[in-house]
Amino acid sequence: PDTLATMYNLANLHIDQARYVEAEKLHQQTLQIRQRTLGEEHPETLTSMNGCANAYYKQGRFAQAQQIYEQTLATRRRTLGEEHPHTLESMNNLGSLYDDLGHFIEAEQYHRRVLEAYRKTLGNEHRLTLISMCNLAISYRKQSRYDESEQSHLRTIAAFKRTLGDEHPLTVKNMTTLANTYDDQGRYDEAVNLYEQALEIQRRTLGNEHLDTQISVINLGVIHHNERHYGRAEEKYDEAIRVLTRTQGEDFPLTIKAKGYMVRLWGSHALELANAEILEERNPKKAVRLAQQAVDFDPTIADTWYILGVALCSQQECERAVEALERARGMQGDQNPFYQIFLAIAYWKVGRSEAALREYFENAIWLMEESRPPVQYRFRDEAEEVIGFDELSDFYSGKLKDTPGDLTAAKLYTGFLLRHQRLEDIPLNTLQPNTSEATNPEGPMGEPNE
Repeated sequence: PDTLATMYNLANLHIDQARYVEAEKLHQQTLQIRQRTLGEEHPETLTSMNGCANAYYKQGRFAQAQQIYEQTLATRRRTLGEEHPHTLESMNNLGSLYDDLGHFIEAEQYHRRVLEAYRKTLGNEHRLTLISMCNLAISYRKQSRYDESEQSHLRTIAAFKRTLGDEHPLTVKNMTTLANTYDDQGRYDEAVNLYEQALEIQRRTLGNEHLDTQISVINLGVIHHNERHYGRAEEKYDEAIRVLTRTQGEDFPLTIKAKGYMVRLWGSHALELANAEILEERNPKKAVRLAQQAVDFDPTIADTWYILGVALCSQQECERAVEALERARGMQGDQNPFYQIFLAIAYWKVGRSEAALREYFENAIWLMEESRPPVQYRFRDEAEEVIGFDELSDFYSGKLKDTPGDLTAAKLYTGFLLRHQRLEDIPLNTLQPNTSEATNPEGPMGEPNE
C-alpha cells in the first residue's frame, strides 16, 4: 500500500510539472494493481481511475477522460454518497471537462452542486469552497458571462487574501484567472496590470524557474500578442523558452507550447507587415525576416511556409514565393483558400497566367460560398489589380462562352463588373437576382453597403 501511495503521489507530481505521459504511465500501473488486489469499486481503485482521467484530460484526450470521470462519479455516488469528498471531487473534475467541451449547462450544474455541498459541510471560507467558487467563475467566463465571472473572482480573491494571505499561491492563481476574464473582454490594461502583479509575487516567492511563474510569463506574452505589442510578447515567449529548455528540456510540453506561441507571433506579425491596409505601413523586408525565422524555427508547420510565401510575394520575390506557397500546399495536402489568392498573384507575376487565373477563380468561389473575413475581399481586390481588368474580363467571358449554363461563373462575373463599375458590360443573360457577390461584394455579413 505504501508503495502504491508513493506511485500515485509521484504521478500527481508529474501532472503538476506538466509531465503528463509519465503521469499516465504511473497512474495506469497503480490502477492495474489496485484493481487486481482491491477490486473495481474500492475507493483507492476509484482514486487511481480518477488519476488516469486527469492525465488524459491534461493531454487533451477528452473522450477518454470523460468516460472515466463519468464512470467514477456514478460508482462514488452509489458507494460513498452524494456529498462525500471523493464524490464532490469527481463532480468538480467532470464540471471542468464539460466546460472545455462546451457543455456549459451541465458544467455549471456540477460546479454549483460542489460549491453548495462545500458551503454546507465546510463553511464559506474553507479552501475547497473557495476553489469551487473559482471554478464556477471560470465556467461563467467560458460562457461569456463576464460580470458574474468578475464578481465571483473578486469575492474569491478577497476571501483567499483574508484566510491565506496576499501572496499564497491560490490567491495569486485566482488573480491570473481574473486577468483572463479581463483579457477576454478586451480590457488589456487591467489584464496586464493584474498579471504583472501576480508574476512579481511568483518570481519573489516561488522563484523564476517555477512552472507557475513561467506559465504566467507565457500568458502575459499571449495578452501582449493579442494587443499586437509584438516586441513585449516576443520578450516573454523568449524568456519562457530559455528557462523551460534549461530546466525541463526541449521536449517538455510547456516548452513546446511556448515555442508554438513564438512561431505564431512571428507569423502574425509577418502577415501584418506584408499586408497592412495602409501601404506606407507595409514592411516587406521585415515581414520576410520574421516569416523566415518562423520557418527555420519549425519547418514542419505548413502555415509558416504559407506566411513566408505571402511575405515574399509582398517583397516581389515571386519565384521564391511560389516555391514556399507550393511547399505549404504539398505539406497540407489540399488547397488553403485563405492563402490561395497570393498564389494567384505570384503565379501571374512569374508568367504562369493559366495557373494564376485558376487559383483566382477557385478563391472567388470560396468567397461567394459564405461570408468571409473582410480582409479576404481586400486581398481579392489586390489580385484583380495585379491581373488586370481586361484579362479577368476576357477570362470570365471565355468561361461563359465555353459553358453558357455556368451559373457560378455568371454570378462571379456580374459581381466583378459591378465592383469595377462597368454595369454596361454586364451581359443580360448573366444577371441573377439576390447574388451576395453582386449586391454586396465587400459586406461579410450579407448586409447591403450604404
